[in-house]
Amino acid sequence: MAERTTVTTALLLVAHGSPDPRARTAATRLQAEVAAHHPGPVRIGFLDHDVPSLPSALLETASVADEVVVVPLLLSSGFHAKVDVPAAVAIAAAAAPRTRFRTAPPLGPDPLITVALRDGLEAVGVASHDESWGVVLGGVGSSDPAGVDDVASAAALLGAGSAWRVLPGFATSAPPTIAQSVAQLLASGASRVAVAPYVLFPGRLPDLIAATDGVAAVAGPIGAHPALVRLVLSRVATTTGHPAPVDLEEVLS
Repeated sequence: MAERTTVTTALLLVAHGSPDPRARTAATRLQAEVAAHHPGPVRIGFLDHDVPSLPSALLETASVADEVVVVPLLLSSGFHAKVDVPAAVAIAAAAAPRTRFRTAPPLGPDPLITVALRDGLEAVGVASHDESWGVVLGGVGSSDPAGVDDVASAAALLGAGSAWRVLPGFATSAPPTIAQSVAQLLASGASRVAVAPYVLFPGRLPDLIAATDGVAAVAGPIGAHPALVRLVLSRVATTTGHPAPVDLEEVLS
């Protein structure tokens, strides 16, 4: 392999993975949107249910770059962010000592996620100035209290500056359930309730979140929203200390 004379920084986006093919389609669309604003390679790897696996993707990415920035496409802290990703990166770093690995923190909670969530709600008729709506931020759920707290923080961000009352709710592993939060909002005076899935890509659990009884509107997954693209690029810039892409401000325009 020819020696590289300049430092090449590659990005490895780490998605959770799903057996649902819609999730892969959405993840690769995000990959393409990020790649449009990054001068080096942009790869994707999966924690479960899809290929390439994270260990394979790390080594493949290391083979084409001097520096690999690992960006977990995770919206909260939890076992994957704290254990799975760091462990895989440590193994890859030992196997590819000539490549520098850096890992960005999870994407959420973050105000740019709030932008994407509000746009998703607006798209299904839930205006931020309409106080008749209550909103449930529907998380997948986590056994890690920090992950649960992150979703609660994201719900607070979503409610701030809007007329909505926003509560978190979870599809699995943690209380309150989404149905419980819907009932609480209706009991406290909301005329109708919308659900904003706190998920990036389609799949079985997002479908479960969307199927909650008593809900008048459901936004779609965040997907490759321009705010998410900008957030990924911002995380990369912060992690590396490199200048942000010159067109970063244009991503949301």
